[in-house]
This record gives sequence, structure tokens and C-alpha cells, in this order.
Amino acid sequence: MSQFTNTDIAIRCLVDGNEKVNKNDLKGAISSYSKAISIVPKHVLAYYNRGVVKTKANDYLGAISDFSNVIEITPKNINAYYHRGLTRVKINDHCNAVEDFSKVIEIDPSIENAYYKRGISRNKIKDYKNAIKDFSRTIEMNPNSANAYYLRGISLRDSRDYRKALTDFSKASTIDPGHFNALRELGSLKYKLYNLNHGFTDWKAAAGLGDQLAAQLLKKYT
Repeated sequence: MSQFTNTDIAIRCLVDGNEKVNKNDLKGAISSYSKAISIVPKHVLAYYNRGVVKTKANDYLGAISDFSNVIEITPKNINAYYHRGLTRVKINDHCNAVEDFSKVIEIDPSIENAYYKRGISRNKIKDYKNAIKDFSRTIEMNPNSANAYYLRGISLRDSRDYRKALTDFSKASTIDPGHFNALRELGSLKYKLYNLNHGFTDWKAAAGLGDQLAAQLLKKYT
């Protein structure tokens, strides 16, 4: 009679899977986690880890299924909702990603990155008003987030609030002088609202940081 219980064997499979992940043996890790699940069908950590590895292996639908199983077993598992949202973003399923990030926020409103990621997905589905709210909340929680200012600027620009967008792009480039995307957008809005001379300086700065799009704009308009 074996001295090991099913739980013991499943834990050994889980550890083996983790070791294989560390060796970048994704296929082997998935196999080990699957074995753990076959022994203990509601093994939350095995499903979760397998979902993470499936995402790394570009098996996005399989990963979403695993995270969904985690949620079915533990309905308030923040990490499962968050990672399912991230995986849905990878297949451009932004509507469902918004729902997942919203669930994360419902469970724990203090998670800054959930607002940030939800803002990105809301922008993708052209829900600019709520995207702006999410990036504003991100900025409240992290006032030095250049990316949050930049992305709020993108949503403001897309909703045709150009002057507020200009302010956000300027703030992003002030916080992070190497943020060439913000500099390029700043230059483009200055060109749109004022004239070429205003935009030229920002395009030149962005191009100097390696931004090819800014370089193309300089070539086109000068």
C-alpha cells in the first residue's frame, strides 16, 4: 500500500512543473500540471500555473479555459481574473477583458494596474469616456505614471478633446523625457492646432530617441 496520498502526488507534480518552467520546458510543465489535475481535479494552483504557462506558450484559449476553471473553484481569485483579462487582450477580446479587470477592481479597488489595463481595453473598444476615467484613477494612485498620462492623452485625442490631450502628452514627456511616443503625439497635436514650427521641435526630439514614425513625419513635412 502506497504511503503517499493523491494530494502528496499532486504536489510532487506541481513542484515538478514549476521546476520545468524554470528550465523553460513549457511543454513538460504543462504535462506535469495536467497530471496534478488528473489526480486532484480541483487543484486550483495547478490550473492557475498551467494557465500562466499556456499563455507563455501562446495557447491563449487554453489559458483562458484554465483561468476560468480557477474562477469556478475560487470565485474571488483576483489573480485568475487579472490574468484571464490579460490573456483576452492578447486575442483582442477587449469587451470580456474589461469585465475581468472590472471584477478585479470590484474585489480589490486598490489595484492600480487593473484600472490601467481596463483603460487600455476601453480605448480599444472606443469607450473613450470611461477609458479617460480609468487613466485618471491610475494617475490619482500613481501621479508619476508617464504612460497613464500618455494613454489618457490618446483617449482624449480620440474623443477630439485636443487641448486636454496636448496637456497630457506634455505631462508625460515631462515625467519621462525619453517617452518618444508622447513627444511624437505632442508634436502632431501642436502641428494640428498651431503650425509646423511648434510640432517640429517635438518630432525632432522623438526622432532623436529612435522613433521612426517621428522621423517619417519630419521627412514628410520638412
